[in-house]
Amino acid sequence: MHKIIIYLIVWGLVVYQATINIEPSITITAIGMGIYPVVCFLIAVIQTYMIKIQLITKEESTEANEQVLIDVLIKNNTFLPIGRASFTLEASFSHDEAKKTFKVEFALPSRSEATISVPIVIDHCGIAKIRLRKIKVSYFIALFSKKIRTDSKCTILVIPIIKEIPLSIGRKSTILSSDSERYYPGQVGNDTSEILQVREYRPGDKLQRIHWKLSAKKDELLVKDYTLPIDYDTFLMLDLYQVDQQCFHTIVQAVSSLSWSFITLQIQHIIAWYDEERKEAVCHYIDTEQDVFDMLHVLLLAKPVKEIDAFDEIIRLSCNKQYMRVLTFVAPTHNIEYNLKDYNCITRRYYIIAIGEEVTKESVVPEEASIIKINPADIESSINQLGLRIE
Repeated sequence: MHKIIIYLIVWGLVVYQATINIEPSITITAIGMGIYPVVCFLIAVIQTYMIKIQLITKEESTEANEQVLIDVLIKNNTFLPIGRASFTLEASFSHDEAKKTFKVEFALPSRSEATISVPIVIDHCGIAKIRLRKIKVSYFIALFSKKIRTDSKCTILVIPIIKEIPLSIGRKSTILSSDSERYYPGQVGNDTSEILQVREYRPGDKLQRIHWKLSAKKDELLVKDYTLPIDYDTFLMLDLYQVDQQCFHTIVQAVSSLSWSFITLQIQHIIAWYDEERKEAVCHYIDTEQDVFDMLHVLLLAKPVKEIDAFDEIIRLSCNKQYMRVLTFVAPTHNIEYNLKDYNCITRRYYIIAIGEEVTKESVVPEEASIIKINPADIESSINQLGLRIE
């Protein structure tokens, strides 16, 4: 705006001189200075509709704090070059109203196109929505500019950096139970509620496993092989009540690293949270390393929970059976007020993983619980300390 004011002042002085001094050169200069911006403005209007700009990148994935390139295609279909222009990329998250912006300036010859790769770094994991915003093309020594409208956008899946935590627990410390709903495929076990297969009798088979009815029909001894249930002795609960992006990043970073570390010790476990869109609790059974990544792709899409009572459903799930350990990841926005005895929990060890310093022993009612705090500003060292506290 200040450039326009300066230009008008200069043009006014030239017009004033033209009225005082009857000089043809001054008069022509004054007329030219008055017509030239109008002509440039009309050309700018035409150029605005003939310049195309859009995001080529549609979907990308990267780790937190890693650089990712966003490709922007610009087409100048006019006969005039673009001397000065700029656009802004805006990154937003579902867990936070704050937005990150990346401004890029560029120039382009006439009747040409170019692809500009914009390096951006996103420090929080989750789903980042990238939009093309504030596209401005300046004309006539940048006295004025025209905005180009576009609705171009893309999504970036930002996954956490998974690090193995040195856990102080043994390689396998399960409580054997037969109430699991999941079984090892093709492995023989002792769960009499599910039959894996019926086969011919072999010396050494127990008489209790002979299928007498079927043996009588086939006129040969047949034996029942039972299934081997997967025993999940660890249950992880995630509190997503009104979490902001920093808290969500901390929870996902800690959970993914802890889950990976459990699997390296062959400790199958369950991760549960409340799905705000489906309005129900969701459980993910982690048996392999691939299950950790599959769980992450679903968790990163999770939205902040709005109802404070939604967490009760997760607590009841953790009390369905006897677990060796239950870990609850608590957001600072939620002071959990419940007593484990009210839910008839029979868990041997109960841990509250508190994000930040706001959660205290008084705000977490269960006396049986051990509180472990994670500092969002120093996640790595906090997670390592987490591994030393879990038994």
